[in-house]
Amino acid sequence: MPVTVVRENGRVVLPVAIRKKLGLKSGDVLNVKSDNGRIVLEPRGKNDQSWYWTARWQKKVKAAFKDVEEGKVSKAYDNLEEALKALKGRT
Repeated sequence: MPVTVVRENGRVVLPVAIRKKLGLKSGDVLNVKSDNGRIVLEPRGKNDQSWYWTARWQKKVKAAFKDVEEGKVSKAYDNLEEALKALKGRT
């Protein structure tokens, strides 16, 4: 079984054999969780949207829907210039 060492600031280097087996490259994102005293790292797929279902993000989504219901949002703009002009006109 390959081993690694926890270094300064919690840095861990994944063994080459594991990276190759999973096709991991520099910059790939991993989900990290603890499970019964174990650390579990799982590659996050390119289309993984698990972040959307976190309590933190769901709180933001609910707040956004509330703002829409209360009319606290502006209209949709056809282009960036139009949107920026409207923002600059606000006080």
